[in-house]
Amino acid sequence: MTQSPRSTIESVLDPGEKLLWSGAPDHEVMLSTLGKRKRGLMSYVIPLVIVGMFAWVLRDALGQVQLSGFISEGMWVPVAIVVAVAGFILFLRRRQATGHVHNLAYGITDQRVLIVREGEVIESRTPGQMKWVELRDRTGAEDHSDIIWKTRRISRQSGDAPPTPLQLEQSRVGFKALVDGASVYERIEQWRKKYASAVAETARETVAKLAEGETERVTHPGMGFSIAAPAGWTVAVRKKTFPFGKTRVDRFAERWYDPSKDAKWNVVRVHQEGSSEVVAEVVQSEPVATFESMADPALPGFMKTFIQVVDTEEHVTIGGIDGFRVDQELKGKGDSDMAPGERADKVRTRFRQFVLHDGAYQYYITASWLLTGTVEDDAQAAACQAIVDSFRGCSAMVA
Repeated sequence: MTQSPRSTIESVLDPGEKLLWSGAPDHEVMLSTLGKRKRGLMSYVIPLVIVGMFAWVLRDALGQVQLSGFISEGMWVPVAIVVAVAGFILFLRRRQATGHVHNLAYGITDQRVLIVREGEVIESRTPGQMKWVELRDRTGAEDHSDIIWKTRRISRQSGDAPPTPLQLEQSRVGFKALVDGASVYERIEQWRKKYASAVAETARETVAKLAEGETERVTHPGMGFSIAAPAGWTVAVRKKTFPFGKTRVDRFAERWYDPSKDAKWNVVRVHQEGSSEVVAEVVQSEPVATFESMADPALPGFMKTFIQVVDTEEHVTIGGIDGFRVDQELKGKGDSDMAPGERADKVRTRFRQFVLHDGAYQYYITASWLLTGTVEDDAQAAACQAIVDSFRGCSAMVA
């Protein structure tokens, strides 16, 4: 017996997780808009059998084979087997092509959105992880709509051939073929706004506590540099050999880990999930990055379409260390650039970069936060800036 969407979603929830909404796609609409309708095995086998029998009847009429002998001597058996096998193969291929729409259940909880197939969670996303969401009319079904929050790149294995309807369907992640799509979309938007408001309130509390000196600090046991780590923000560290301005593989290869593991790290990250973070790296080096090179970066033409310098400050002082600041805005493309109209251009991130030098060490501090176009942006910016202002360098250790 097929479970209801609600039962399916409830079976995979974590303890204490509250289900707010559940539903399922209209399977017939999904299949019809793909140009495929649900068919049983016999709908493939019977037509092939009829065609095969008609061919023998035609040959009998032409005097080449006696139909009576074909039937009495059992000659129809191998023909029927071949036809049945061919029909079964066609059925399996069609089953594979449309199988992704069956046994799906959608859910929204107080913690995440879920897509479940046959009791297995195939998509789970928290509001902090959901950078964008769009309500789209279902192509070929005017009274149905899709809610998409992620797109996957389509693998092109056949040259410049356009993607098939099935490939496009599988590349778009979200709730699909919903009759009440507009109301579900509004529910998700309210859910995201509630989360954003909570994050903004946490950011404002962070600023207040930093101003009063009520937050913990992460301090390097050997080099002595430190930064505030407010409650609710996670801390991770890693090792980096080359200073900012000299791109090397180790910038990306080193993994983040807990600072209590060892004292080999020289990069620290204070992070709030889905909203903002501050990363500070310290390398003993002469000044490498310059204000001129960062204020007017030599970027390839295609990168200039989504990376833009929006503000600069040539002289700043953080923790008694002089340097400069460059703000960049990154316009995101969602998760894929597979086709025009699929880019999530409304996903924007502000990067506030500080490059400081105290005569022995170069400090590269980056604060980043998502831009939502609401008052929450100011709260995020203030929290990140307060954490940056709490940074203290290694000058005392050098002396």
